Amino acid sequence: MPRRKDMQKDYLVAEPAGYPGLRIPLLSDEECRARGIEPVPFPPRETWTQAQRDAADRLAEILRPHVFKEALYVILARLNARALIQRFPRRRSKRSPLRAALH
Repeated sequence: MPRRKDMQKDYLVAEPAGYPGLRIPLLSDEECRARGIEPVPFPPRETWTQAQRDAADRLAEILRPHVFKEALYVILARLNARALIQRFPRRRSKRSPLRAALH
């Protein structure tokens, strides 16, 4: 789905299939403004067709368990890293690489 736009502009643009004319720059709002692109808000759900709402609901149902599972993995990894830091106190250096990576 994401693809590189013409070589004059150096940013990625998502152009979802089935939505002609919809182009989504894959940049933060600040980066968009710096490149002269005014960020456009995603249209409110109330303006979507029923088919678009149904598709969004199906996508949310598919992604929800995966997002929840990934969030739990992140939390578990963070807790395990903190436990390692507490179990093995600092040595000579002020900041260990593991601690620096977590903060």
